[in-house]
Amino acid sequence: MENNIIRIAICDDILEMTKFMTNIISNIMDEKKIEYEILAFQSGRDLLEQIDNVNLVFLDLEMPEMDGIKTGERIRRENEKCKIIVASAREDRMKEVFRLDAMRFVSKPYNREEIMEAIDAYLQTYQVGLQKIEVYKNRKPYYIMQREIRYIQAYNGAVNIYARNTVFHKEVTLSKMEEMLDEHIFFKIHKAIIVGLGFVTEYTKDKVFIDKEILPLSRRNSKEFERVFMDFDLKYRG
Repeated sequence: MENNIIRIAICDDILEMTKFMTNIISNIMDEKKIEYEILAFQSGRDLLEQIDNVNLVFLDLEMPEMDGIKTGERIRRENEKCKIIVASAREDRMKEVFRLDAMRFVSKPYNREEIMEAIDAYLQTYQVGLQKIEVYKNRKPYYIMQREIRYIQAYNGAVNIYARNTVFHKEVTLSKMEEMLDEHIFFKIHKAIIVGLGFVTEYTKDKVFIDKEILPLSRRNSKEFERVFMDFDLKYRG
């Protein structure tokens, strides 16, 4: 996400609705002092042309030509990290919404409180792992976001930190390092290894895969790892 700006799209075929929503969302984001950009569209096709740049979309179900369901299915294929909040006056279409893996359903006419709750739910996911920590490489300090860390390994009483396709170092024990990390996105899979859950591509009862790297998973931690990973996948996958 470039410069940590949250790009929010509004897709509603009624121009007055996009203007109304733009005003509500702008006020909410200004109050929260969060950098944002709002993109407004009146058709699913126009939205899809810029979907690569969108982090969150308020998607109307009832639109001509390409409705919200068809648009949402395309979003899922073309930008799986984009979060979808579905808007509709028809609660009878809720079953269709499940196909989109939408994070929220908001009713029309739009309500400020409901929109704020939806944005808060998104921010809880977005803000996870944004905290920065100081690390070192060749004795030079760097600051990296926690969500950039693939895994951490104990080494001679300190830790090696694998992030940004390089290896950083920090003179702390693994236990002290664990205390600094966001518990929602990390898990200690072995007495000497902590993994960033967002980088896990596969796992078995005794192994965790991060792309082509294979890391040992302690058998006594395997059930808890599976539970924590599933919870992460449901709530915090970016």
